[in-house]
Amino acid sequence: MKIRKEKWTLWIMLAVILLAACSGDDTGETTVVPDIPVSDEEIRLEANAWQMMAGTRTTYYDTQGDLRSNGFKCYAYIKDSSPLVAYINGLDITWSGSAWMFPDGKHYWPASEHLHFFAYLPSSVPSYIQNITFTTANQCPQFDCQNLPVTSDGQGSSLKEFVYAFLRDQNKTDNGASGVNLAFHHPFARIKFVNGRPDNIKIQTITFKNIKNNGTFNYDTNPKWTTSGSATNFVANINQSSYAGSSTPIAIGDPYMVVPQTFTGDIEVVAKWTDWGEDINHTVTATVPTTWQPGYTYTYTFNIINGDLVVNSEKYTEQW
Repeated sequence: MKIRKEKWTLWIMLAVILLAACSGDDTGETTVVPDIPVSDEEIRLEANAWQMMAGTRTTYYDTQGDLRSNGFKCYAYIKDSSPLVAYINGLDITWSGSAWMFPDGKHYWPASEHLHFFAYLPSSVPSYIQNITFTTANQCPQFDCQNLPVTSDGQGSSLKEFVYAFLRDQNKTDNGASGVNLAFHHPFARIKFVNGRPDNIKIQTITFKNIKNNGTFNYDTNPKWTTSGSATNFVANINQSSYAGSSTPIAIGDPYMVVPQTFTGDIEVVAKWTDWGEDINHTVTATVPTTWQPGYTYTYTFNIINGDLVVNSEKYTEQW
């Protein structure tokens, strides 16, 4: 039986329409760019990496050069669209000599609609980041953290850090000439350790007891976390091998990422100091309630005086 060419063409067109209507993007929404008036103003992207300073869990994008080497994934959603409509639908943006470029050529602003921009890197997300979405109701990004590593070995130099940028209500009039400046931020908190008495004690391990390493990040009016799952212990293996030659406090171990939350558990330190001429391991504990907030650094200084653990905590507001 012969099938006329016109019928084949019709069937192909119907298949394309059905695939477009059912397709989804990485944010979990069904999105089809609508047929709306487009301006002649090009969308220009700028990426700000000044927050990515040395000392994060990885040097993957500590500098502007690293950011340009790796690029990022970008979305733009039409403001107040319901169901949510992606105007830019999860494109990998790369640096090309003097500007950030879309993989499929230039994109232009809609003539009148405003856009919400959401970007993140790395484009291939770490395994602990899951279920990235952009919510229709609150018009904001959301994602899950599942099993963030809770040992110093698990948070080694190979662990990639996940960062995001979010800008609401951008439009052709305000951003056409200046571009869209995507400033990337850290959704996690960072903890650092200092031995306050390095001439007297050698710290072996530091354990934060009963923390959560799972949760959901949501940016409604402010970045916030809702933790989930069972509590666990975070264990940093410091293993100081010798007493420092000075009494000046020294940084120990590496900085580590934690899911922002209110921590109220014990901090347990295993440390060596000399008893009766012999180096002996001792276990000491203290409780220092702290609310870890996204994007901040918390430095814990450990002093062991007459066998008692004294812990001072400082919050740093500079980006890391």
